[in-house]
Amino acid sequence: MTNDLEISAHIHDSVHVFALNLPPEEVPAFVEAGPDRWPLKEALGAEALDPAGVDVIQIEDLTGVGLPGYLIDGSGMDPEAIEADRARLMVLSGHVLVIHSSAFQGTAQTLIPGPELTFIARYSGPGSSFVGEPLRSASAEGQISATAEAAPPSDAKMGGRVATIALLVLFLLVGLMIWVAV
Repeated sequence: MTNDLEISAHIHDSVHVFALNLPPEEVPAFVEAGPDRWPLKEALGAEALDPAGVDVIQIEDLTGVGLPGYLIDGSGMDPEAIEADRARLMVLSGHVLVIHSSAFQGTAQTLIPGPELTFIARYSGPGSSFVGEPLRSASAEGQISATAEAAPPSDAKMGGRVATIALLVLFLLVGLMIWVAV
């Protein structure tokens, strides 16, 4: 069984949840993106990862809300999917990572989590379950006619055009009268 996670370039409105298997004192150095290296990115085996899309959460800080509440209310994930995993999410302790799809920066990649990380689940927002490649079909090509007939202009459009021309003619007549008077 493989722990590899395929990330589509078209993934959106979803999160990947990981448990951090580190002592609390090692977490800050692990999740902090440095100028030369980022241990979290290396442990994920990620090609592209934006720190702005990664939430590091200490479970104990979610008292009263819990991780399910955070995922539903804080990240907008599908309540039905979260409720189905509620028991599993409620037993987590320590630190977890919530990696939003925006963190992958539209890059298709395969994540190979190291021993510091345990993949918990991937959740999508309501109505956003499609994460695959765009569909292409030869049968859909050439269906739109390039010579479609334009609808005749409405009465409002014609009235506006007439008013604009009338104002231009009046402007020219007033200008001509001022020029002759001077």
